[in-house]
Amino acid sequence: MALRAWSSPNLRAVGGSSRLSGGLTMGAGRRYQRALGIEDDPESLFHDYMQLNQWKVEPAVVRRLAELSGPSVEWLGDLGVQFYDQLVFGGDERLPRVHRPDRSRVRRSLTCCRITAVNRASRSPWAAVSTSCSSRATRSSA
Repeated sequence: MALRAWSSPNLRAVGGSSRLSGGLTMGAGRRYQRALGIEDDPESLFHDYMQLNQWKVEPAVVRRLAELSGPSVEWLGDLGVQFYDQLVFGGDERLPRVHRPDRSRVRRSLTCCRITAVNRASRSPWAAVSTSCSSRATRSSA
């Protein structure tokens, strides 16, 4: 499996609909919460999320979100995305879990993230990687 990049002549900016997001990312029980003295875990996130949604959402999907969102936030941090020190509440949660990227440093963070991801990928079995600011990386079975 290799990464393949494609570019659209109509693409004026990278990100598609993701650009509309504020970049807020929920995560429980990781280093950013621990640094603020917040004790949290994926099980508590799961319970809070289910409760906020009146238990009307698919539990398996929410469980996966609860278990993987924290490691995903750390992965982004490891790639160079810089978050504000303050966490925020995403709704009626008991604890602050929402990580906000520092928008004053986003361009630098995303550039660092892109370079780090390409460097890591080039040392992996997916050695065929190409990227640019006007490209989108997709997986292919080649």
